[in-house]
Amino acid sequence: MKYLIELSDNELQLISEEELRESEQSAEEFDGFTGHTIKALVHEIDIHVLEARRFVWSQHTFPEATAQSSLEKLKSEIKEIEQDLINNKPDPLEYADALMCLFDSAGRAGVSVEQIFSAFADKLAINQKRTWKKNPDNSYSHIKTPTNE
Repeated sequence: MKYLIELSDNELQLISEEELRESEQSAEEFDGFTGHTIKALVHEIDIHVLEARRFVWSQHTFPEATAQSSLEKLKSEIKEIEQDLINNKPDPLEYADALMCLFDSAGRAGVSVEQIFSAFADKLAINQKRTWKKNPDNSYSHIKTPTNE
């Protein structure tokens, strides 16, 4: 089990149950975490909370970034992922970087995480009804018909 902790500077940190127990034993009076607030007990990390924090940080840190410039950064992150795959060393941090760039572009274009996940569900339903073909590069494309262009 893990806990999502909000540090005094509004930064989020994920800590293990063991780390929490150690801090409880060292604190004279446990109030959630000395100088900190427990935001949530998590089995799965809430992407909405993390993305809201990331986006506020991004707007402050990169005030002149645009939806388009975040896509340009995404392209470089994808190249890093590709290189990791070539080297047979996929890195979850690189996938996280790419996802952050994509969310940044969406947020700067006025598209919320909630809208993305709603569209994700809609698009999954659409894709599950489509017929797919394998491309020469091992990717897949749906077979276009007049009703599902």
